[in-house]
Amino acid sequence: MTRRKNDTPAPAIPTNLPPIPVAGNGEPSPVGPPEAVSPPGRRTLNGRFLACLLIAALLLGAGVHLLHAYQVRRNASALLTHANQAEEDGDLDRAIQYLEHYLGLVQEDNDALARYGRALYKRGGSADEKQRAFLVLEQVVRRKPDRRDVRRDLVDVAMDLEDYPAALQHLDELLKASPSDAELERVAAACETAAGRLDRAEGWLQQAIRHAPDQVAGYVQLAALYRNRLQQPDKADEIMAKLVQANERSFQAHLARWHYQKELGRAEAEADLARAQELAPDAADVILAAAESAEARGEVALVRAGLERGIGLYPQDYRMYQALAALEIRAGQYREAAAIAERGLKAVPGQVEELLPTLAEALIEQGELARAREQLDQLRKLKISEARRDYLEARVLVHQKEWAAAAALLERIRLRLNARSSLVVPVNLSLAYCYGQLGNPDQQLAACRRAVAANPQAVAPRQALAAALLTVGRLDEAAEEYRRLSAQVPGALVALAGVQLVQTLSLPPAKRRWEPVNRTLDAAAQAVSDSTEVALLRSEALAAQGQPEAARQVLEAARDRRPGDVEVWAALADLLQRQGELDQALAVLEQARQQLGDTADLR
Repeated sequence: MTRRKNDTPAPAIPTNLPPIPVAGNGEPSPVGPPEAVSPPGRRTLNGRFLACLLIAALLLGAGVHLLHAYQVRRNASALLTHANQAEEDGDLDRAIQYLEHYLGLVQEDNDALARYGRALYKRGGSADEKQRAFLVLEQVVRRKPDRRDVRRDLVDVAMDLEDYPAALQHLDELLKASPSDAELERVAAACETAAGRLDRAEGWLQQAIRHAPDQVAGYVQLAALYRNRLQQPDKADEIMAKLVQANERSFQAHLARWHYQKELGRAEAEADLARAQELAPDAADVILAAAESAEARGEVALVRAGLERGIGLYPQDYRMYQALAALEIRAGQYREAAAIAERGLKAVPGQVEELLPTLAEALIEQGELARAREQLDQLRKLKISEARRDYLEARVLVHQKEWAAAAALLERIRLRLNARSSLVVPVNLSLAYCYGQLGNPDQQLAACRRAVAANPQAVAPRQALAAALLTVGRLDEAAEEYRRLSAQVPGALVALAGVQLVQTLSLPPAKRRWEPVNRTLDAAAQAVSDSTEVALLRSEALAAQGQPEAARQVLEAARDRRPGDVEVWAALADLLQRQGELDQALAVLEQARQQLGDTADLR
C-alpha cells in the first residue's frame, strides 16, 4: 500500500518489554526513569488522570440526575393527565389516587394540591375526610396567602364542619382584600347566625344591602333573621318591602317576596308572582314558581303543562325534570315520575347527583325495589351523598314494612346530619312515620318537632306534627297547628273542624258550644268545594245538636253528588241505625251494594 505524503508510520509495538516489577504489597511498582520512582513506601497520584476521572464522574452524575428528572416529569405529567380524565368521568376515587401519586413526585405544585383538597371535599365522605380536605386546602394558603379562591373554599368546608371560628378567620382575610364584597358579608352573617351572635349577623347583612342594594339575597337573609331568630316580624316585612321598592323592575325581587308572603299564607303573595310573570314570563325561576303556586291551588294539570313548557325552553335545566318528577311522586304516579327522571338523566347527564336519587325514590315508591337498588349501587360507586343514599336505603326498608330496621338506620343518618342539611326534614318525617307504625307516639312526636324546627314554614312537617299531637290526645295543640296550616293549606280547615268536633263532644251537653264548629265547617266548605269530609263532619255535628233530619239531608245530598263514594253510603246507614230506623238502614246498604258491589265497608 502506498503512503500519502503527510502520513507518519504507526509506531511498532515492542515485543521485548521487561516484566512489570511488583512491590511487596502485590501492587505494580512504578516504572520509569530513576528520578520518577518514588521512595519505598510512598506513591504519587496522577493529577491529570484524577481530574479527568472527577470530571467524568460529575458528568455522569449530572446525566443520571437529568435523566431521573426527565422521567419524573414524564411520569408526573402522565399522572396529572389520568387525574384529569378521572375527574371528567366523575370518578373521584381514581382522581384522588392519581393526584396523591402526582403530589408525591411534585410536592410544590399548589394548583394540584388545591385540586386534591377540593376533590376530597367533593367526594362527600365522613367528617374526618372533610377535615382532611380542610387541612390540605389550608396548606395551600399557607404557601400562597394570596390564593383567594382556595381561601373561599376553606370557608365553605369550615361551615360544613360547623367550625365557624375558622370560617370567620378566612372570611376576615378575604374581606381585607375586598371590603365591599356583599356576598362575603352575607356568608359572614350566616356564620355569626349559626354561632348565635345575632347582633353581628344583623350588622353584616345591613352592610351587605348597602354595598349591593340590587342583590336580592341580602334582603331575604335579613328578613329571615328578623322573623325567625330575632322575633321581629314587622322589621322583616319592612325589609321585604324595601327590596321591592329598590328593585321594582326585577322579577327576582318579586319572586323573593312571593316566597316570603306565601310561606306566611298571605293572599297578597300572588300579586308578586303575577308581576314576576309580567316582567319575565319565560324565566326558568318564574316557570318553577308558577308551577308551585298552581299545585298549591290543586291545579295539577296546569302544573304539568307549565313544567313541560319549562323543559322545552330549558332542556338542560335539571330542575324542570326534578320538579315534574317530584310532582308525579306526590300524585302517586310513580311510573311517570321514573320516566321523567330518566329523561332528565339522558338530557343532563352531568346532574346525576340530583336526578338519580329522584329516580331511585320513584322506583322505591313504585315497588320496583330491584331496579331501585341498581340506582343505589350506582350512587354508591359514584360516591354521591352517602347520607342521601342511606336515606333511600331506609325508604326501601319502610316500603318493606321493616319499621324497626328503618328507624334504626334513620336515627344513624340523623345523628350524622348537620343542621343545614336538606335531609333533616325528610329523615325526621320518615322517622315519625316509623315510630307511628311501631306504636311509639312519644318518639313520633319528637321526630315531628325536629322536622318543624328545621323548616318552620314548610307544610308537611306541620301536618305531621298536628297528626302526632292528635295521636297523643293533645287536642288543643293539634287544633292550633291546623289553624296555622289553614292559611297555607285550605284543606287543614277540614281537619280543624274535626278536632273541634271531638273537643266539643268530649264536653257535657250543657257546656257544648257549637258556634266555633259550625263556623269552621262553613269556612271549610268554601275552601274545599264538594268535600265528602265536610259533609260527614257537618252531619255528625247536626246529629249531636239534635237535628237528625238535617243531618240526613246533608248525607243524602252528598250521596247524590257522589254516588260512588262508599263512605257516604256507610255514614247514612249508620245515622239511620242510630235513629232506630233499622229497616231504612238495611235498605240503604242494599241499595249501595247493588250500585257499588259487596265491599267490606258495607258489611
